[in-house]
Amino acid sequence: MPATFHFRAMTADGKLRTGVITGDSDKYVATELRRQGLTPVYIGAQAQKSAWSLELPDLANRKRRSVLFFTQEISTLLNATVPLDRALFITTELTEARDFRPIVQDVLRTLQRGKSSTVSPAL
Repeated sequence: MPATFHFRAMTADGKLRTGVITGDSDKYVATELRRQGLTPVYIGAQAQKSAWSLELPDLANRKRRSVLFFTQEISTLLNATVPLDRALFITTELTEARDFRPIVQDVLRTLQRGKSSTVSPAL
């Protein structure tokens, strides 16, 4: 039975695209995004709304490589059950792009302060 999947994907020129696609599986959605010339960064089934959210900075203007490294590293660490704050700290230490490191540090500080805000529509 088809489901609705939210996605974030990068264009060839490094811009972040978001949207929804209906499909049978996340693999189908990934294939469809690649067919459209996009590189999937995140694909997930429509989630329940949570009581809290975190506003992330606009990453669309950052280099594609830095964004891909960040998302892959965070995904790997979270899948390994590393707590989010620790995963962000590790990613900060591993990030080679000097202009991207402050963004990750800002996200970590915001998380540690427990600041409640809304998710940016760009993500």
